[in-house]
Amino acid sequence: MKKKYIAVLLCALLFCGLMGCASTEAPQNSANGSASLLQEATNWFESQTSKYEILSAEAINDSAIFLTGTKNPGTDEYQLLQVFIVDKTDNSFEVSAWKDAERGLAAGFSVHVLATDSLTVVFGDTFDSILDFINDKRIDVAFTEARIVFADGESETRSITGNTPYVFVFDGVRAVKDVEFISGDLTIKYSDFFSEDLMEASETLDTADLFN
Repeated sequence: MKKKYIAVLLCALLFCGLMGCASTEAPQNSANGSASLLQEATNWFESQTSKYEILSAEAINDSAIFLTGTKNPGTDEYQLLQVFIVDKTDNSFEVSAWKDAERGLAAGFSVHVLATDSLTVVFGDTFDSILDFINDKRIDVAFTEARIVFADGESETRSITGNTPYVFVFDGVRAVKDVEFISGDLTIKYSDFFSEDLMEASETLDTADLFN
């Protein structure tokens, strides 16, 4: 009876190991690590400058990505958007790439890309109406999703909040071909409004003396 019990126990342990039920700490540790990285990077970034207001942030690998905005004196609206990639090396931080971009008030949305050798960042904003340039009028919209279309034919759909800046971060180098914004049955494509290739101006701006 004892030998039978041991055999059953060994089988149970083997099955559990094969199914991966013995490892529940790694995701938690990963989440804690990302939260810690974001907090440290945020503290460092805010100690360097007060010019850029952080609107959202996320961590990927050993980098923190900040979507920020800047305002003209005496105004409440953000005039420009920026995205910063802040890398952690040992116990120090540095901005490895960044991009400054205009908002999309006239068209009703904007799309910008910052690409490095390890990350691809898509960012911009949406508004509550878009320009119908054929009929020269504005159409009310409430965007809820954005579909990022890549040059290799793949695509990813992300949820967004309308009338709000957004940022999407992709691991690795991804050539962005188009971005589609979805409001109910209406789909608005970047390529229907703009002829510029999104990847043509995707390189980083100069990071030297950025905060001086």
